[in-house]
This record gives sequence, C-alpha cells and structure tokens, in this order.
Amino acid sequence: MRQRLPFSTWQLVIVVTTILIVLTWQARIIKNNWRYARGYEQEWVAGSLLDGYGYSFDPATAWLGPYGYGNAYTLTAWVDPLYTSVIAAVMKLSAEYGRLILALLNVLWLGASGVMIFLLVGEILDYQFGIYASLLFLIVEACRRDVVLYLGNAALAGSLYCLSAYLLLRCLKNPSLTNCIFLGAVISVANLNHAGSLLLAPLSALVIGSSIGIRKITAWRNSIVVLVTAASLLTPWILRNYVVFHHFVPIRSGFGYQLYIGNPGLARTFTPGLKFDVLAHEPPWTANGPLQSLLLLRNLEYDRALRNHSIQVIRETSSAEYQSYNEVERDHVFLARSLAFIRAEPLLALKMMFWKAIAFLTYWKFDLSLVSIAAIAGGLLMIKDVRVAGLMLIVAGYMVPFILSMPLYYRYRSPIEPMLFVLAGLFLGICLQRATPLWNEIKGWLRSHVRYIIKQPNFHLK
Repeated sequence: MRQRLPFSTWQLVIVVTTILIVLTWQARIIKNNWRYARGYEQEWVAGSLLDGYGYSFDPATAWLGPYGYGNAYTLTAWVDPLYTSVIAAVMKLSAEYGRLILALLNVLWLGASGVMIFLLVGEILDYQFGIYASLLFLIVEACRRDVVLYLGNAALAGSLYCLSAYLLLRCLKNPSLTNCIFLGAVISVANLNHAGSLLLAPLSALVIGSSIGIRKITAWRNSIVVLVTAASLLTPWILRNYVVFHHFVPIRSGFGYQLYIGNPGLARTFTPGLKFDVLAHEPPWTANGPLQSLLLLRNLEYDRALRNHSIQVIRETSSAEYQSYNEVERDHVFLARSLAFIRAEPLLALKMMFWKAIAFLTYWKFDLSLVSIAAIAGGLLMIKDVRVAGLMLIVAGYMVPFILSMPLYYRYRSPIEPMLFVLAGLFLGICLQRATPLWNEIKGWLRSHVRYIIKQPNFHLK
C-alpha cells in the first residue's frame, strides 16, 4: 500500500513556489555580480590542483609561511577537501564561467536548505509552521549577497547540516542499523565539506544513545555504527594528512592559529601590560575592551594587522626549529601558546568568550539577532523533547569552536543558519498555537456583540 505523505500537496507547492521566486531574485544578483564572486583559500588551492601542483598553496598564499626556500608550492590541509575539489572540477570544465556555475550552485544549496527546514519543523511540530520558517529563511538569505557570492563551502554545509539533523530524527524514530549507517555516511560527507561539523558524529551518537537508554545494547550498537561509519569514510583523508605532515589531522589545520588570534592576540589589543608572549613593540592597534576589539576587526585592515602581528610574535618567541616546521607543526605551536594563555588567564578568556558568543549570535545585524533570540527561545520552550534537545546540542557543538577562537566573518555562521531557523520556526509555531485560542475568543466576542448591536430596535444603517 502506498504510504501517504505527512504534509499536504498545497503546502509543498507553497514552499517550492517561494523557493523559485527567491532563486529568481538571487539569480538577478548573480547575473550582475558573478565575476566578483570569490572562494578565497579554497579557490587558491583549487587553482593549484588545476595547475598540476597538487593540494597545495602557492608561495604567495601559504598560511604561516614561507616554508623551505619560500619559492615552492607547499602541500596543505588548511582548507576542507570536498568543496575545494568541487571548485577545481567546475573551473576545469567551465573555464571562465566557473564562477557563474558555482554561484548558481549556492542558490541550489540554499533552496535545499529551505526544503529541509520545512521538513524538520514539520516533523517536530507542524508542517504549516515549517512553511513559515522556510519562507523566512529564504527571504533573509535572498537579501544577503555575501552568501550567494561566496564560492566556498558554506551554502552546501548548511544543507548537509540540515540533512544530517533530519536523518538523526529518523534514527530517533526508527533506530535501525540502515538509518544509522546512512546518518554516519552523510555526516562524513558534511565533515569533508566543512570542519565545523566535526563534532556532529559524536553528538549524534550521544543523542541516539541517550534516547534509547544508555544501559541498552541497542543504544551502544547504534551509536558505535554512526561513529564507525563516519570515521571509516574520513580515513583516506586522515591517512593523506598523516603521510604529508606526520601528524593526525582529521579534516583541516589552522584551528591553533585561529585560537591564538582570538585569545592572546585579541587580549593584547585591550589589556595594557599583558605579560604573555611579551615583545619589545606594542600591538598594532588598541581598543577599550573586547567588544570594541571585535567591532574593529570587521575592518580588514585591523584584521590583517592583528594576524601579521600574532605571526610575528610566535616567530620571534619560538625556537630556531620553528623555521623548519611544516604547516601543521607551526599550527601546533599556536595551539600550545593559546592553551597556555587560557590556563594563565581563565577569567579574561571567559570574558572574551562571552563577547565572541554575542558576536556570533548577532554579527551586529538586527535580523540575525532576532533569529538567534527566537532560536534560543524555541529550543528552551521544547527542551524536554529529545529531538529538540538534540538539535540544540548540535547547534552548540558547531558554535563552541568559533566562540573559543574567532567568529570573524558571516560565512562562519551561515552553515548553521538553517538550523537556527528550524529552532526559530518552533518558537513561531508555539506562539501561533497559543495565540489561536485567544484569537478565536476575540473573534467570537466581536461576532456576538456585533449581532447584539444589529438586533437593537434603534439600529439603522445609513
């Protein structure tokens, strides 16, 4: 017998129609601006692949370089491999129109995220509210040129995050081995596309295990299946990184560097006399607190100056062996110094984490702030539902690394934006559910009083 869909045809038609309208609007943006779309580091490495130098940076763009003699391409793990390969393939096949195709792919990924928001909110609460959440997401994202014209992995990451969340809900509903294997496989693809999803597998395993019951064998079996499936598909890339750098790198390097910029590097700009990695010269610029520092970093000149200063600090205060280190080894130096700073200045680190969390949740935009507030409220109102608790845990798992390091650009937040709209959609749905009985009472009261007035003998319409 054919299974009936949980949502009606007209609901799906509304979502698809809105997606087409939004995609048409975004296509207008792309038509006039696609030549200016950029993928930055991922595009640079894709260019090296096309030129026959392998997965590497050229001498001018190598992060934490130069390496060796400074005039050679250096193998890297600084960018996530999946979408970098997609960029290279598209550029190879389409030449000068590659940017146009990659920008149009962003529109496709955003449309897929809109559909997944509809399905997720509908699965948890009601498909009618899923329509509202999906429409809001598509309208907000359609107005952001930086989302469509960024050729990197952010848009695809958002749709893969939503797909992983939907498959997690299926595992909670039907914890079969097939569902768990499928979830682990999709998570591994999400990992290879965006390192921000690296905690997705262990957090999903935790949610599945706790929902079934930690003492049950089924819980352990399903959790292990998700982890093993995800890890097995990551193994070839991990082995490549170990062969190249002689260190374990699950997805990409660079976290130690970002952690240093966001902790001792940032603290030095607003803390006079900070006795950590002390140099004879002062920081490149100063601020009156972490909030002003984060605001100033939105200016690329301030960002560039702080990054160059931090690299100089490490280079001048490290041993002579630093110059012979590869990319990952240098990044480990930054990581060690960052952890040492956090241990030495825990209160200062927590203070900066608070303001970095505010920066991540708002990015100093009114609409993004409202989405974050609604998402937090929606999650808290339904926190007793294991599905919602699992989604909140996934969102928090994505946010934590950026709050620890540096949430500088919106493309750092955009992969988790669809999930925020899912939680915000739950909040909107709950508000509408609670407002409906009140509205019906108001309508009934108005209707009865209007009828009473009309029935009065002295009532005449003129």
